[in-house]
Amino acid sequence: MKERIDNETPEIIRKLCGFPYEYFGKMFGDKNETIIDVGSGWNPFTYNLLKTLFKKVFLFDKEKLNEEIIVGDIRNIPILKDEIDNVFCFEVIEHLDEKDQQLVVKELCRIAKKRVIIGSINKTAPNEIEGVEIYKAEKNPFHKHELDIIEFPELNKLLHCGVDKKCFHSEYKDGKFTMENGLKFDGYCNYMLLRKC
Repeated sequence: MKERIDNETPEIIRKLCGFPYEYFGKMFGDKNETIIDVGSGWNPFTYNLLKTLFKKVFLFDKEKLNEEIIVGDIRNIPILKDEIDNVFCFEVIEHLDEKDQQLVVKELCRIAKKRVIIGSINKTAPNEIEGVEIYKAEKNPFHKHELDIIEFPELNKLLHCGVDKKCFHSEYKDGKFTMENGLKFDGYCNYMLLRKC
């Protein structure tokens, strides 16, 4: 397994990575609004889900994995300021070094008109779910800098664009994923909602 969208990725890991799309998509889905999913690769399930919730769905990544994807550098997304209502960026930040993490958060906020939601694996999360290993830390050579619950909220420290921040974390209870307020040492993934003011 290389990443969450690979064919050999276990179903429980696919659910871990797909859950935020269902949760935040349903929370903010609006047939009058646009959304861009940044760095997601090509995942038909999440793409089709977002298409049912939003007026127009855009995908952005560094490779042309599908005709739907806009290709470019995540540090310089070829989209105008405030052009997209909602920006989702899940399981991408940990693939960047610390300097680029800050640049990317600024870039995501630049293109967002209303809100940005960033998700990332929690550095201190358990290493498995239901006996299935989570591909993180030294097990994942694609991760350059995973964040813990202290570092993650600091991603927006250089922003000066007037944002309101709220943090969440995912947990696994009774066979399903839940989204909880705040950050927790053993939460699986951290999420930050940045609302443009």
